[in-house]
Amino acid sequence: LGNTIGRQEAYDELVRTIKKNDVGVLGVSVLEETADAARQVAIAARGASDRVIIVAGGYLPTLAPSRIDFADYIIRGEGERPFSSLVNALDSEDPLPCIPGVARDGSLVDEINIEPDLNSLQKPRRDIFPGNGGTYGVTAVTSSRGCVFDCGYCSAQQLYGRRYRARSMENLVEELEELFQDEALDCFRINDEQFFGFSREDRARALDILEHIANAAESRDRFKLALEGRADQYVKFMSEYPRASEVFARISSKDESCV
Repeated sequence: LGNTIGRQEAYDELVRTIKKNDVGVLGVSVLEETADAARQVAIAARGASDRVIIVAGGYLPTLAPSRIDFADYIIRGEGERPFSSLVNALDSEDPLPCIPGVARDGSLVDEINIEPDLNSLQKPRRDIFPGNGGTYGVTAVTSSRGCVFDCGYCSAQQLYGRRYRARSMENLVEELEELFQDEALDCFRINDEQFFGFSREDRARALDILEHIANAAESRDRFKLALEGRADQYVKFMSEYPRASEVFARISSKDESCV
């Protein structure tokens, strides 16, 4: 549903998709600010099919599961593996096994699923997005998860427990090279809580990633990059690697407001 969530046309498209594909399981990612819209998605889905199973995941189900009263299942924590295991179990029609991080019918589980090795996760199946024709235009990649700080305004600590995990450059570059094969790609977001990391090794890795992106985007007329990080870690990054200014400039030359 993307940026159209909350609009009637998004719900209408959802209903058509469920009916056309006989959807059996619908996953909904829920934030505090999207809770009401997610509830409307569940209502629309059940109106389209009385057999569809609603699975809610994301920050709100993880940190405040009692707030989720519209889902058949809740996934607490990182959902790639639990969601896959849940769908396979439902498809088999065998008794549902105990799956880390998965709760049913309002029951709560204390365990928040955290993947110890991000390199072991499968890459997103972007090719199955409806109507994309093999192109993305806009996409996002996660190179790391978590943060060691405990800022009062941020829920990352509650979700990840002040742990920081990063993908290897080899693992990440494989995904980046696949993405940059798409000539229509002109907007790119790195979905890390703290892109610059917390050690000199982390910051060296951040520079390697930026240089790889700058090289891959060299031949494009337009390209936008978005990323997030703490100001103090950014200052350390720039002071340790002054040439990063040149890398940012190479990327920003594609568009006046790209970085």
